[in-house]
Amino acid sequence: MKLIAKAKPVKIRIKSGGEEHTSLDSLKRNFNISDIQPLLDGRLVRWLKQQGENELAIKVQNYNCKSLNCTQNIFDFITIFFQEEVTLNNIQNLQGLAYYWLENKVFINNAISLKDFLINDIEYIKKMYHSRAATKFTTDDWIDLFTKLIPHKDAEVLFLLGIILYFSNNEQNKEKGYRYIQEAAQLHFEKAIQFINMNKPRDSNISSNTYHHIDKDTKEDYHDIDKSKIRTWLHSNWNSEYCDPQLKNPEKYTEKERELIHLFSNWHTWCQTFKFVTNNKINNYYIGDNGYINFEIIVHDDYYDEYRHDYVNFINRYNKNFRYYTENTLVLGIIYLDIKNCPDCQKEGRKLLDSIKSKSPFISKLISDLHTSLRNEPNRIKITYIINQMLDDNYE
Repeated sequence: MKLIAKAKPVKIRIKSGGEEHTSLDSLKRNFNISDIQPLLDGRLVRWLKQQGENELAIKVQNYNCKSLNCTQNIFDFITIFFQEEVTLNNIQNLQGLAYYWLENKVFINNAISLKDFLINDIEYIKKMYHSRAATKFTTDDWIDLFTKLIPHKDAEVLFLLGIILYFSNNEQNKEKGYRYIQEAAQLHFEKAIQFINMNKPRDSNISSNTYHHIDKDTKEDYHDIDKSKIRTWLHSNWNSEYCDPQLKNPEKYTEKERELIHLFSNWHTWCQTFKFVTNNKINNYYIGDNGYINFEIIVHDDYYDEYRHDYVNFINRYNKNFRYYTENTLVLGIIYLDIKNCPDCQKEGRKLLDSIKSKSPFISKLISDLHTSLRNEPNRIKITYIINQMLDDNYE
């Protein structure tokens, strides 16, 4: 009997969204149409057959890949892979699919991949900026995206672009950013108006009492601190889900600069934790003599669709000798005060603010602003305002 050697089938490898895929589920989690299009030369069909997805392979093979030149045709092609999701959620077009993906942790990378096709959908780009997708972009990415949207004269876009440029480590960008914020204010965007009132330049011909001066003792806290370095770190970290106090080159920072960065990192952590407290039921809580507030909360994870318990501590780690004790107490106070479903927390918040309101005119004015013009703003905006005041060169 003559034996005939059989050729071993060549394993097809495909990549999409920066990853190589060995299953349809993996591909669907990283479905980037720009990466998929080159694979329509037959590789994707052969790969699908190797996965046992013969019906899907036939649909792809029969699709006219040359028609992928408009958003509706792109949506029709993607629907081949996501028919169940599209039908269950009554999704009608590419925009609807993009918004669905953006709300779903599993498909967040897919949502981001559609940004170039939906660049003129202002609401979608803004929604990306305010979602968990924001951390996938660099500062330059956001500047590029928002700059493309300037002709639309959308007030919030102008404000967001202005804020990003204003806090960049570049004086020209700061001036340009301020002009965009002014444009947003002229379009009656409330946050831009508040920002202008709080951050008027020294040479502004509009009278303002928003600049405050710190006491002499507080001024001395800023010796050996290059505030531009702190601003650069802040701009790279503050809008992320995790604010990393670990510096890549710690030797480039003075001890006081590292201390200030660590303080702001703590505030960011408290701010993120606060969102969990407000969005979930508090089962048990208590306030200890040492200033601890402990919550047992149930956190719902929409990715795994299961419940799990988490424990949250807000801790005043600093004693009264800490150089930023007053500012830290201020931040703790506003966080505690905003926990509406915890009467003990609100009581503690009032107590903390009362304990420092007479420390200086600067602190007194800050507390006043937090209770008036910033009253309805989220904690992140309030804390950002406090940090901006602390880093303003007028305070030196």
